Amino acid sequence: MSGGIIPREYWTYVIVPTLSRIGHPFDTASAGMLVLGTALAESGLKHLRQMGGGPARGVLQIEPATAWDMIER
Repeated sequence: MSGGIIPREYWTYVIVPTLSRIGHPFDTASAGMLVLGTALAESGLKHLRQMGGGPARGVLQIEPATAWDMIER
């Protein structure tokens, strides 16, 4: 994949450690596949800023307000 993250590396170095740290019930292969699938659909594991200048950020294309809401809850 030119110019992006290799899905296997994203799985190994981001998804698995993150879900493991969060713990049950999120540390499952199906939860990981959902995260990977979302990242592939939203950004192709390439874009860290929303195309067209929108507010979304990261390979999951999360908007800042949504991220802060998730952190606070």
